[in-house]
Parts: sequence; structure tokens; C-alpha cells
Amino acid sequence: MSACPFCGIAASRAAAPIFAEDGETLAFADLTPQAPLHALGIPKRHIEHFGSLKARDGELLGRLAQTAQRVAEQAGLGTRGDRVVCKIGPDAGNSVAHLHLACSVAGNSPGQRARRRAPTSLVAGSVTTSP
Repeated sequence: MSACPFCGIAASRAAAPIFAEDGETLAFADLTPQAPLHALGIPKRHIEHFGSLKARDGELLGRLAQTAQRVAEQAGLGTRGDRVVCKIGPDAGNSVAHLHLACSVAGNSPGQRARRRAPTSLVAGSVTTSP
């Protein structure tokens, strides 16, 4: 899908800071972040949304979850809280029709907002996943 912006990033036709990559998945910085850390994990192969998954995609979905987990761990979010979300369709606020997991800092209480800042431990290109 050449018109899909996430396919463009997966094929290196469009730039984005990459946090993790393996043969089937990719995690990169959201270009319009909604939190200090807002990474998107995608399958490199175009899959429109969660409802488009086939039985054969079970392993791919597991790899995608592991990629999101590694990004969160590398950022040190396990002790601060993180959120992994999969939205389907524009009514849910999804603006790109390519399956993705959004991993971001969680928490909206005043104390949590005051303590939030981008983790210094996460640098683009510093996380990899196992093949």
C-alpha cells in the first residue's frame, strides 16, 4: 500500500525515529505525539486494522506485542506506568488505516502529569528485538 504512511516508514521511504525493528515489526516515534513518549509498533506488512487479522497472523501479533513491551521496558516505563492501545477506525480516534499498537506514558492525575517527562533512557535506534 504505497499511500499508507506507515508502509512508507516500514519501507524506508519516509523518515521517523526508529526505536525497535525486527524482520516483521517496527516501532517508531509517533510524529504527532500525545505524550512525552509515544511510540507506534506496526507490522511491516500492511494489515488495515485489528479486525483484519487472520489466523496465520497470531505469531505476528505476539511479535508486535513483544516489540511494544521492549520499547516500554527500555524507556523505564514499567515502574512509572505505560499504556498500550490498539484503536480501530476513525470513531476511535485512529487516523492511519494500518494496524498499530500505540505505547505511551499513562496517567493523567495532576501528580502524574507533573512527574511525566520524556525518558532519557530511550534513544532512537537503541532498542532491537530478537529475530
